[in-house]
Amino acid sequence: MSGKVFISYRRADSEGYAGRLYDRLSSHFGKGKIFMDVDAIEPGVDFVKEIENAVNSCDVLLALIGPQWLTVSDSQGKLRLEDPQDFVRIEIATALERGIRVIPALVQGAKIPQSAALPENLKSLARRNTIELSSSRFHADVDKIIQAIERAIETADKDKFTSERKSGEGERLGELKVEQVGDSLKQVLSEDLSMANVGEGDQAIPIIKRGTSIPAQGFGIIRTATDNQTAVEFHILRGLGLWAKDNIFLAKIRLDGIRPAPAGIPEIEVTFDIDPNGILKVTAQDKATGQSQHISVHATSKLSDSETERMKKGGESSEFFEAFMNIFDDGEGNKLDDAEEERKKSEGFWSKLFGRKPNDDK
Repeated sequence: MSGKVFISYRRADSEGYAGRLYDRLSSHFGKGKIFMDVDAIEPGVDFVKEIENAVNSCDVLLALIGPQWLTVSDSQGKLRLEDPQDFVRIEIATALERGIRVIPALVQGAKIPQSAALPENLKSLARRNTIELSSSRFHADVDKIIQAIERAIETADKDKFTSERKSGEGERLGELKVEQVGDSLKQVLSEDLSMANVGEGDQAIPIIKRGTSIPAQGFGIIRTATDNQTAVEFHILRGLGLWAKDNIFLAKIRLDGIRPAPAGIPEIEVTFDIDPNGILKVTAQDKATGQSQHISVHATSKLSDSETERMKKGGESSEFFEAFMNIFDDGEGNKLDDAEEERKKSEGFWSKLFGRKPNDDK
């Protein structure tokens, strides 16, 4: 799992529990996956933006609520929760607004606050199912919390994948073709897989080159383009063009929560990983904080009509391209039924590309 967890708590209410919980979750998920203490924000940085970026990078927010969570006041006697700039309020409100799973963890016998007692942007917190965290059953309770977090992260991953498919992003990795590699036949990429860093021009940077057999892996580095940049976004592309606009857009990744620093100092490592089934997983990870984001892109068997026309107009058609497209019709523009299409895939594909069928060498 790749999800991250944000722990929201009040020091005057549940600091001891938060520290122990952080240690347990870090031991289970890894320190880079658990975010806590956003009050250690660098001077001059917009703390609201910083909190929002940190929360946005997580799949789960764990809200620790103790007996004084609702009643803690500031030095003037005003309830902290009534202050729109209150850290805890911003953290939870951001998660609720963005649809991030919020799990209230009730500490020391606390109860979930009633909706009427909460600010408008926190009222839906009262409807969230809760989980208990007690001192006497601490480890057993944390085990339950871990299970709940894992289920929430799994659901978040599925929702992200579904959203990507519905939006039309991440559905087409591109065509894989079969070539003779040494003594065996392997699937290879027919186009480069590249990335383009939004904000740093339009150049397409190849990560895995055309002709590479799968499975395969490639790496690249993205750096911030401006001082104190806290997020990067890059596009995943396929094609042979030198510029992003000359390639086919597959998906985009945005990584938030980068620590403010001079331009070019933060480094984001990007990994392209294609498995034997032709599924591309792209991961972006901040080398300083360990925060990461990923997306999966699936291969398809043929080009869309618009892509076909675009390649023809661009003069990119080739013997392979014509042969590949012809296996899906009868030579007269009529689409084949499923059975005939499968037969031509298995027989015509080979003869059109290589002048022989797979069993011709036997």
